[in-house]
Amino acid sequence: MNTHDTSAIERIHRSARLRNRLRGPAPASAAALATALTAALLTGCAPSKPEQDASTEAGDGFPVTVENCGQNVTIEKKPEKIVGFDGAAETLFALGAGDQVAGYFGAAPDDLPENLAAEAKKTENLGGTFPFPSAEAVLDLQPDLIVAYGFNDEGGSLVKRLDELKIPYLNLSEACENEPDATVDGYLTDVRTIGEAIGAKDAGEKLTDEWKSSIDAVEKPSGTPPTAVINGNQDPSKPYVSGGGSFADELLTRAGLENAYADEKKAFVTPSWEDVATRNPDIIFSGGGGGDEVRDGLLEHLKSNPALAKMNAVKTDGRVITLDYSRNVPGPQAIDGIIQMAEAAAQVSGGEHAQAGGESARGAQGE
Repeated sequence: MNTHDTSAIERIHRSARLRNRLRGPAPASAAALATALTAALLTGCAPSKPEQDASTEAGDGFPVTVENCGQNVTIEKKPEKIVGFDGAAETLFALGAGDQVAGYFGAAPDDLPENLAAEAKKTENLGGTFPFPSAEAVLDLQPDLIVAYGFNDEGGSLVKRLDELKIPYLNLSEACENEPDATVDGYLTDVRTIGEAIGAKDAGEKLTDEWKSSIDAVEKPSGTPPTAVINGNQDPSKPYVSGGGSFADELLTRAGLENAYADEKKAFVTPSWEDVATRNPDIIFSGGGGGDEVRDGLLEHLKSNPALAKMNAVKTDGRVITLDYSRNVPGPQAIDGIIQMAEAAAQVSGGEHAQAGGESARGAQGE
């Protein structure tokens, strides 16, 4: 190891200590921020949510009009019966708005980080989004605002009913039908938009400023970026990978990795595993949910085929990695995804990639 070089993994672990700043809004004052961040570094707890000013808490300032997916959306009064989906629902919880949510579709509270779970428990978890819930299941909640991560119901019946009933709805920018924005900055804009729409404008602005600082603080390993694939299918025989037009593609780049399918400008690609093998990724992330059980099934499938077993990611232990679904899509947990990816990149760069460049960097195992 070059004695003048700081371990890439050690640098990333310093960034990892900032991860909890993503999961909770910034405190209301500089002094409170310092205290909360110190607690987060020492205990892993997220900072407390910010106080909203009295006018916002009282619901003053409505109606408000926000821009979303290229359209102006007007919310006549402060929403009190919001229905949220996936990362959009988690964004509501990060803003401290659990008591404004009538119900949500997505991860159960027990599967969420502690501070998001605390807000999620203030409302009802109505199940997942695969398959997408029916329009009736959503409308039975009598929502006054919908905050979604894509409307994936067959035939678009929910959107049609919302338009007919004049119920306002917002969509995360990656899922916009017209000019989707699959970038981190696009998501941060969504957070500010949602904050303003629910009467928490100041909280949304403070939160995005803090998150941006945390994301920018993540250090990439030096050297040639290792290549990676994010597979989003729980069926190990049918890869469904993030392409160059996906939100996950930017997360990989920010973590110091190169998406093996960056040249495919679509959000998702359905290649064969034989095609993946020709690109020989250094890392394969199992990112479609299901945890380590799905990851283990995928690894077993790949090892059972001699041609696939030759991939760098398969023949080297620890390179087929579980990546929670919420960590590779827009939402408050995205920073955890960046940090986890950066740790994986550092481990690869500290091995064969660093040696290929004439240096050897060896660091401790990531979390």
